[in-house]
Amino acid sequence: MTLHIYVPDATDTDLPDLANRLIRDWRMTGHYGGQKTLGGVGANDTLYLLMHGHGTMPLFTQRKCVVDGEANRPHFWSAEEMAALLESDGLPKTHRDINMLVCHAGESLGDRAIANQLLAIQAKVPAVRKNAVEMAALSNKYATLAAKMVPSGYSNAGQTFPMGAQLFRELSIRGYNNLRIVSYKAPVATYFGTPSIDHPDMEINLELKPKEWTPLAKCPAAITVITKALFKRFGWKLKQEEKPTMLSCW
Repeated sequence: MTLHIYVPDATDTDLPDLANRLIRDWRMTGHYGGQKTLGGVGANDTLYLLMHGHGTMPLFTQRKCVVDGEANRPHFWSAEEMAALLESDGLPKTHRDINMLVCHAGESLGDRAIANQLLAIQAKVPAVRKNAVEMAALSNKYATLAAKMVPSGYSNAGQTFPMGAQLFRELSIRGYNNLRIVSYKAPVATYFGTPSIDHPDMEINLELKPKEWTPLAKCPAAITVITKALFKRFGWKLKQEEKPTMLSCW
C-alpha cells in the first residue's frame, strides 16, 4: 500500500510545505490540484486530503494562494468542486480509502439557510473587494450571521451535512462506489517532530483547545488508532464526539 497526500492548490504558502515534509519524511507520494497525477493512486492506497476546513461555511479552503493573479488570497471549494477536481486530476473510480485532514469535516456547520446566506455574501466579495465601504457592509452582515454558525454534531434536518458526507455524496454521484471516507468532528492540527516508531513525525490533534496536543490519532500508520499507553499515563479521556466519522458504501 502506498500513502498519498493531495493539496488542491500548490500556490498556497503553508500547506504545500507541510505536504512536502510528509513526502520527505514518510516517503508519501505528493499530488497537487491541476497536475493530473492521481491516476497512479491504487485501489487500496490511502489518499490524505490536506486542506483547511471553514469555521462558518461548508467549504474547503486554503488560506494564502494566488487567485486571479494576486497572492495571499483564500481559495475556496465546495464539496462538488472538490469532487470534480479529484476526478479531473485522475483519481481512479476504483479507489477505496480517503482520509480527510480537514478541520470539522465530520460535523455540521449549522443551519443550511444561514450557510446559504454566507455563501451568497462570499460570492459578492470579488466584485467589491476594493471598495472599502461595500466591503465593510458585507463584513458586518457576514459577522452577524457567522456568529450563529458553530460546528456541532448533526442532530436535525435543518443543519448542513458535514463536509465529509458532502464529499462522499459528490464522489458517489461521479461513480466512486467503493469508498471509505474518514473525517473528524473536531479541529485537525499537525505537529512535526523527530520521527520514530514511538513518536511519529506527524500527529492529528483532535482536542477542541488547540494548545492541548493530544495524540488521539496518528498519521499515517495508525490514523484511527488511539495511543492507549499515553492516555493511561496522563489520564486522558476520549469523548464520543471526538471519534472519527467514517462513511462507507462497501
